[in-house]
Amino acid sequence: MTISLLRVAALSIILASLGCDDEPDHHPRTEGVLALQGDAAAGQSVFTGTCGTTVCHGADGNTPGTPQTAKLGDEVPGNPDSFLADIILKGDGPMPPQDQLTDQEIADVIAHLRVLFGE
Repeated sequence: MTISLLRVAALSIILASLGCDDEPDHHPRTEGVLALQGDAAAGQSVFTGTCGTTVCHGADGNTPGTPQTAKLGDEVPGNPDSFLADIILKGDGPMPPQDQLTDQEIADVIAHLRVLFGE
């Protein structure tokens, strides 16, 4: 009986530790985006047509179209490219996923955001 209790306790600890993953759940395409070299000039064009509208973030990234829309100057600096790729691919709050963009377009937008916000 002692052996069975030890086995149950050990199994419980193992199963509990599996739920303690500190890594965020990345979108399946995030790694592919990160493997690409972004082109900031191309990214500006994609950003302007997709994200920089008056309904979304504005051309400067800091003129949100709604009170719920993020000012990108508060979000981009200090966050890794994986965070930005995930937000673009998964959406966040009122922002819908932009998963219609190709991996290259997303890498380009991230490069543009890094230039736009001086990183």
